[in-house]
Amino acid sequence: FAASVITTITYGLHVPTIDHWIVKENMEAINWLPWLLKLPILMQLAWQRRLQWFRPAAEERRKRQEQLYVRLLDDAKTRMRTTLMPDCISTQVTNDQEKTGMSYIEIAYTLASSFGAGFETTSASIETFIFSMLHFPDAMKKAQEELDRVVGSDRMPEFGDKDNLPYTNALIKETMRWRPVAAFGAAAHAVTVDDEYNGM
Repeated sequence: FAASVITTITYGLHVPTIDHWIVKENMEAINWLPWLLKLPILMQLAWQRRLQWFRPAAEERRKRQEQLYVRLLDDAKTRMRTTLMPDCISTQVTNDQEKTGMSYIEIAYTLASSFGAGFETTSASIETFIFSMLHFPDAMKKAQEELDRVVGSDRMPEFGDKDNLPYTNALIKETMRWRPVAAFGAAAHAVTVDDEYNGM
């Protein structure tokens, strides 16, 4: 689901399953360490390539990554010219290329970054939720009771049910607060009433 949402928003392309080539290639591209090539200490040792035992594999991976990202952008541009493509980030960024001053490869990498940001954070959040439910079965039982009462067993929850599921919503927010996937967290951190500290 997360992969399809991301590719639709970014490239205007629906991905039917997680086994789709775009998902597989992106996961391989994301789960590698090309950042090793940019570590300051290793940049200083650039003349000493034989000390960088990982370099050939990382350079090969970067080449594959670049080919994938350019292929996705090329595909989106082709669909923009030949079909009625839905508005998506790639159409907007491509149309604004002159205004932004970004190179083609910069655009390709920028668009691809949404995959890592969206897919891995979504899957990690779900894993954290499952982990927390294993540790707090009473909370899971209470949420299940609320879901059964509000939604029933004949359908999946819908956005219209959100206001009627306060415990489930609080549980989801607490999961993201408890083990945030990103440093920013998912729930807003703000006081609900004026606060005073040291006379301020």
